[in-house]
Amino acid sequence: MEILKAKISDKHDNATFYTGVIAYGKAKNGKAYVLRSENEGEIEYDGEWLVGEQIEAKARTLELCDKDLDEESDVSILVDGWMVISEARGTDLESILYADDIEEDRIFGYYDEAIEGFKKFLDRL
Repeated sequence: MEILKAKISDKHDNATFYTGVIAYGKAKNGKAYVLRSENEGEIEYDGEWLVGEQIEAKARTLELCDKDLDEESDVSILVDGWMVISEARGTDLESILYADDIEEDRIFGYYDEAIEGFKKFLDRL
């Protein structure tokens, strides 16, 4: 397994802070899989509507963290982000990002649980 997008910090576990492909790996069955953001989060922060990469950018400057989302003090969560495991169906990004139906045990709300779940998933197949 190769992690393509490292965790921002220990204060950034919520999947809402991440966009794109997070990790890539091959299972024992020879198939390639990706851990990726399925749904870009949407929040209102300090009177500004932020989506996906805008949220990730604020997190990377440490302006937003888990505490902000948990307490919803200056943040209103409109849509939670989450991560999913899907089969990589080719080498181009578009075919990776638009995979088929996702099973419930492949959906994660937090970075650490997603990485751990991805490792177990790859080992299981």
